[in-house]
Amino acid sequence: MLVVGGSDAEPCPPAAECALPEQPALNDGALFDARTGLWRRISPAPVPMTWADGAVVGSTVYLWSPGSPRAGERQAFLSYNLDSGAWDALPAPPTAHDQGCCEITAAGNGIVAYPGTDEWGEVPDYLFDPSARRWAKLPPDPLSPSFGRSMVWSGSDLVLFDHELVPQPGSDRPSLTRAAMLDLESGTWQRLPDSETLGVGEFVAVGGRLVNPSLGWADGGSNEWGRRYPNGAILDPASGQWSSLPKGPSGQDEWGAGVMAAGEVRYGGDHGWLLDLDAGTWIEVPDRPGSNDGDLPDEGAAQTITGDAIATAGRSLFVFGGVRWLDGTLPNGELLADTWLWTP
Repeated sequence: MLVVGGSDAEPCPPAAECALPEQPALNDGALFDARTGLWRRISPAPVPMTWADGAVVGSTVYLWSPGSPRAGERQAFLSYNLDSGAWDALPAPPTAHDQGCCEITAAGNGIVAYPGTDEWGEVPDYLFDPSARRWAKLPPDPLSPSFGRSMVWSGSDLVLFDHELVPQPGSDRPSLTRAAMLDLESGTWQRLPDSETLGVGEFVAVGGRLVNPSLGWADGGSNEWGRRYPNGAILDPASGQWSSLPKGPSGQDEWGAGVMAAGEVRYGGDHGWLLDLDAGTWIEVPDRPGSNDGDLPDEGAAQTITGDAIATAGRSLFVFGGVRWLDGTLPNGELLADTWLWTP
């Protein structure tokens, strides 16, 4: 697991709005071996970064850092080679300065950069070729202007999920998840059937299917959509067929933490419920303990942890860092350097 960047400035309390810290972001990093439990320091990244979007192709990690007004932090598209231990500064996506751009995802041997919304105008999607070190514009997708755009590599094709732009708030109908699939070799898009899901959260590729494990539903409240629409669903990209999630734990506000299928696991949260797609059941992911020894500074005080980083390490959920807040001690939060692994 590669851990890099972040911030050790005084943290902003939950639900608060704080001025940007004058202290610059970090660029140091380390690698953690989940099999041995050992860390080793790596060379610093070329630029500091509070956070970055990541994607992995082979033994190379790609990071897109959009930058921020903080001192010394600028946009950067970087790669880190796990074999050589070398950083490389790469050309930024051509649309990097447009509003709503960009997020990245691995697609075969390349990296796709795409805007998350068309609310400020449509912006092209681009594919980065690592061997040529250049970006190429992808064919326009067949869907109308949208918001909530995300892209996932199915293993053979690039699948786009989005939502049609509708009045917000006050729409008299839900904006359900739409999908289209791009064959990168031919440059041909295929429109897939629309879903009956709100598509809250991200879809992940696991076990040959694309799954959004978000639990709960919405009915439009006073807008009276007429029925409940689920937040999550399953798409079989080979057939284009949608299906519902297995019945989950009761309660509208339960959190879907990830999906497990065919020996693969993908995590999107550090608590809640993990979907075992093969068994059609849900496994509870316990809350992360508050400290390595389990003791709280103020014994019995309620606590909240924010700002931690999570990733999938094989079949395990990897969690690092964050800030611990104890009730009654705000606004002083404790920066954590804890590392946790949880395995179903």
